[in-house]
Amino acid sequence: MNYEQELFSLFEMLREEATVSDSIQIITSVASVKFLELHKEQYNLPTTLTLEFLLKEGAFLAEKLKAMLNELEGRIPFLKGVYEPLYSSIPFSDSTLYRLFSRIHSLALSKEQWTEFVEVLFARVSHMDTYATGIVSTPSSVNELGIRMLQMQSGSFYDGTFGLAGTLCAAHHYALRNDLDISLYGQEMHPQTWALGKLRLLFHGRTDAQLAQGDTLTQPAFVEGNMLKKFDYVMMDFPFGMKMTNYEAISHDPFRNYSLR
Repeated sequence: MNYEQELFSLFEMLREEATVSDSIQIITSVASVKFLELHKEQYNLPTTLTLEFLLKEGAFLAEKLKAMLNELEGRIPFLKGVYEPLYSSIPFSDSTLYRLFSRIHSLALSKEQWTEFVEVLFARVSHMDTYATGIVSTPSSVNELGIRMLQMQSGSFYDGTFGLAGTLCAAHHYALRNDLDISLYGQEMHPQTWALGKLRLLFHGRTDAQLAQGDTLTQPAFVEGNMLKKFDYVMMDFPFGMKMTNYEAISHDPFRNYSLR
């Protein structure tokens, strides 16, 4: 299958009714429903949580999709809170959603092929205009180079600005290639980006990753007592999309993990 061609068709299908950002979110969300069908035994998912079931419903698809995603959040702990930032305002008509569901449902892909499909989607996002997507993405070549420079052994890996989780995915695959046991941690400020990053790791089978949502500087999520948690390996890109406004909180950092100069 030509993944690029398929994704082009999906974006064309949606472009008259929504922004590029909305399209990325709905495509990733619906693709994850189809991907989870391949894991229905693992998560004990009923047939009512499938695209086939939605297609038989036919009407009020936006509301029924929201209800389905909400139930998936309840059944799969890793997905708790993930879909809500993505479906909070679905702008698509029933006819467009029906065509989208049908197209994605028709993709007869294996688990590995779904991972490849989503990686092509996120590679496409990284080459899109940041102003159109609202997402700043680290180039895959930078991720691969940084991970190789760390020369990791087994241990913990942290990215405090994980965005679309490209760096975490690179660390995961480095661990696979070198037969390492790497536990993944990350934090991301923007809710929609955090959600997309978590879904990306879902496709890579890393539902054990601990990924927090919030400001790493003012609200660090990984704390042990009155100290920040330490990790064996850390790689972070500059948070180019972040606006620094809360200087007062930063200057009174209780953990003293940086200084304001």
